[in-house]
Amino acid sequence: MLHATPRRTRHVCALISVLAGVACSDEDKEKGRVGSDAGADGSAGAGGSAAAAGTGGDGGAGAGAGTGGVGAAGQSGGSAGIGGTAGSAAGGSSAAGGSAGAAGSAGAGAGGSAGAAAVFETQYSVGKRVLGHQGGTWYNVRYEGDTDLHTYLWSSSDGVNWGNKVRIDDAAMGSAQRGALLTWLDNGNPRIGVYWMLRGITPQEARFSLSTDQGASFGASTTVSADAPNAEMNGAIARGDDGTLWAAWTRRLNGSHDGLYFSTSADDGASWTPTALAADTGSFGWSHAVAAGAANQAWIAVSHTNASAIVYRTADGGTSWQEAIAGPGTSSTTTAHPVLERASNGDLLLVFEQRSGLDQQYDVYFTRSGDAGVSWSTPVQVSDDVTTGTSASVNYYPALAEGGSGRLYVVWTDDRAAPSATQGAGNHDVYLSYSVDSGATWSTDTRVNDFPEEFDQSQAAVAVAPGTTQDTVVVSWADARSGVYQVRSLAQTLP
Repeated sequence: MLHATPRRTRHVCALISVLAGVACSDEDKEKGRVGSDAGADGSAGAGGSAAAAGTGGDGGAGAGAGTGGVGAAGQSGGSAGIGGTAGSAAGGSSAAGGSAGAAGSAGAGAGGSAGAAAVFETQYSVGKRVLGHQGGTWYNVRYEGDTDLHTYLWSSSDGVNWGNKVRIDDAAMGSAQRGALLTWLDNGNPRIGVYWMLRGITPQEARFSLSTDQGASFGASTTVSADAPNAEMNGAIARGDDGTLWAAWTRRLNGSHDGLYFSTSADDGASWTPTALAADTGSFGWSHAVAAGAANQAWIAVSHTNASAIVYRTADGGTSWQEAIAGPGTSSTTTAHPVLERASNGDLLLVFEQRSGLDQQYDVYFTRSGDAGVSWSTPVQVSDDVTTGTSASVNYYPALAEGGSGRLYVVWTDDRAAPSATQGAGNHDVYLSYSVDSGATWSTDTRVNDFPEEFDQSQAAVAVAPGTTQDTVVVSWADARSGVYQVRSLAQTLP
């Protein structure tokens, strides 16, 4: 079962859906992990594995097409989780379909193993903020295929059943990758903007595409940056209260980074200001995140080798930038993959992975700022300390979303369930933790996916439809159970 702080049992409605799958290329592997960028709007859900009895005995009530219940482990086994194989009865057909367990088919009401959800296209999970919610619709951006590599949008009314893909980019075959999703309301009508990197050319380019018909089509892309020389680009984007788009990127030449750059647009991406330097980040800053506030106000968080994270801020439209260290750091501290969001109350929320201490394994941390990024709270560890075999688990590629009443949800990739011999070698799972007190404390980690020791499941993204006392949380992740990478999603009510 999922534990809050304080711990209490909840019934959770869960549905798992397969969006698509594709083989992963070596180009998109970093640190021995699949993919180079976590979805900034990550995934949610969790799951426990079935015991020998298959149906999980009398596990707590579960639901949906996932591989089992959400409640506590059953008498016959089935570890706690949100997508686990634990059932609530030994017989009867699954409520949402699923294969029979070793002791009979999964119990009705608790759900069996994952049902045959629709597979739309082969695709791979890459990018920051690839999952979003606006105007009652969920949006998912991915790039597709081994040879195609175009960027597409899927939409859903429930976060589980996804419609036909809509192509976003207008680039030549095999060159468009790494989409970053933005959604906002314009006179009540959702607008969807996607910031994507045009690869396969020299120099690479940063592009922006806009849909004004709720994702039914996208207009011609505009060029944000085509600076030469660069061998590779990595970018992030945000939208301010006044509608200004802030796009940031780093570029790599001969294996080195040469700075953190930005551009803005005041006309929904139709035109962009000339490239400007936000910070000379030198050898760090490849992974970064952007948030924007009132007019002329923006922040860029970057990873660092000697600090928890560094956040650059501007209040004059980017004419000048100031630096703040978000938490203590030492010469043995390394951070990566920051996720920066602006909360509904105006606070800044920052999640990142950090490696420090004796085990030198990455853990996920959270910090916030209530004074526009001038100072930051002491980072709180989100992921639990878990040792498997001879080494501690590694937690990386976090994603963050805000719910109602200050509730926060964080997901990440984790290798705790992998045998020692395969830790860090591509056998990962997706874990979730949430906070009901604005990030002061966090729930016990809960696994989202099933098959924890057999397949790589990573690249999590999460988005939330806020509620008064509970939120609808949708998570998507890349899943290799079929031999190619599929994207699966899960929707449920939390906490």
